[in-house]
Amino acid sequence: MHALLALGLGVDHGPALWILVAGDVLTFASVPSVLRRRRGRPVSALAWLLALFGLPFVGAGSWWLLARTRLERPLRHRAAALERICEACPPLASSPHSLSARLRAVAPFALSGARVREGVFPPAAVGEAELLVDGGDFFAALEAAIASARTEVRVQIYIWRDDATGRRLAEVLAAKARGGVRVHVLVDAVGTGAFRLRKRLTSAGARVASFHPLRLELGLPAFQLRNHRKLFWIDGREAFVGGMNVGQEYEREWHDLGVRFRGPVVHHLGEVFREDWAFATGTELDVLAPPHADSAGDVAVVIAGGPDRVRPRIEDTIVMACGAAKSRAWVLTPYFIPTEPVRSALRTAALRGVDVRLVVPARGDVRLVALAARPFYRELIEDGVQVLEYQDRVLHAKAILVDDDLTLLGSVNLDERSMRLNFELLVCTVSSSLTAQLEVVFEDDMLKCRALAREELLAESRWSQLAESVAHLLSPLL
Repeated sequence: MHALLALGLGVDHGPALWILVAGDVLTFASVPSVLRRRRGRPVSALAWLLALFGLPFVGAGSWWLLARTRLERPLRHRAAALERICEACPPLASSPHSLSARLRAVAPFALSGARVREGVFPPAAVGEAELLVDGGDFFAALEAAIASARTEVRVQIYIWRDDATGRRLAEVLAAKARGGVRVHVLVDAVGTGAFRLRKRLTSAGARVASFHPLRLELGLPAFQLRNHRKLFWIDGREAFVGGMNVGQEYEREWHDLGVRFRGPVVHHLGEVFREDWAFATGTELDVLAPPHADSAGDVAVVIAGGPDRVRPRIEDTIVMACGAAKSRAWVLTPYFIPTEPVRSALRTAALRGVDVRLVVPARGDVRLVALAARPFYRELIEDGVQVLEYQDRVLHAKAILVDDDLTLLGSVNLDERSMRLNFELLVCTVSSSLTAQLEVVFEDDMLKCRALAREELLAESRWSQLAESVAHLLSPLL
């Protein structure tokens, strides 16, 4: 197309023309791939087509670098263990009627053993769930738990920094490894990069691996398919999940959440690690003994989403949780570029009269993402969603609270990357106790927020609105 235009303008038959021809060939060769890989996602497909034809080499190059959104992982190393998990779980009918109904409304796919292969584990009892606010409390509790470990510690993290916090945690783990405790550490190859603390751990006897190092697979890099999970598992008796990486910013200027679980649900979290470790290293850890089938008390469903799953079950769970909300749905997220189903679920809940509140950062750590989110705010506010900008520190917490008994906590942001590209971890818990703890955090955070008004967004300068519109146009690519 660009070559034909050049000919029409009388451009000489020289190197420039052949460059344009090459650009056109690359563009048109990319179109079928865009249409096939973005089937069912017209907005994303249109954005990529605009990039292809508007910026031939840049658009096509970006597409072939970022096109891959699926990653095949063999099932052999997890099938037997997952079957044992299904057999060990108590039947849902033994749970209180209200609890059974709640789980059926929010995660019906968790009731079928076949769904485990989609990353959705059956409901499991929760012995205790303790919310940990910010890095000071989180790392203090985590380090104490690791120090008391007797048999095995499993750590899975996206970013592990070589700073005071990272070195301190590495030394706690190294001490346990020297004492005979089995220590397994799995870091994301891109998020952590060159793991400078690797030698300190391995020299003490710990096993350290990187998840999905950069390499060409079938000629296409899949570097954007990252393991964003944060999981610390100790002896099969307790596990820590949430949004915190290992770094001193979480003990200072960043606001984040973690939760410590005890009880049978910890077994499922251990299986998430076992699966990822097998993929990263090609070796399998021992299959854990199934927990005692105790259905009393609170219940949680562990969902391990990622590009290796056929269905986006994390997205499905968030959508159904909003749909099941009767009185309130409060959301805390640092990055808000929602998929269409999530956006529609929030709007529909607000239109039904549900108290929907969205707490987002006033200043995000990624400027382009912050700009792309603002047009979404206008749409949500029009339908009755309260959008609150957190003014205090850098917001990195991820949480959803529904009514008085349901929480969704883990590593998941409300953006396309978490829903479809990253390996993520979400724990959906039916617990009035955990909900009450999270409610306190929300109420405290809201005191540090400023509510956005539609008129304020419409009154922004034309240059600001233009920048937001351009970023918004790119949102399917972010």
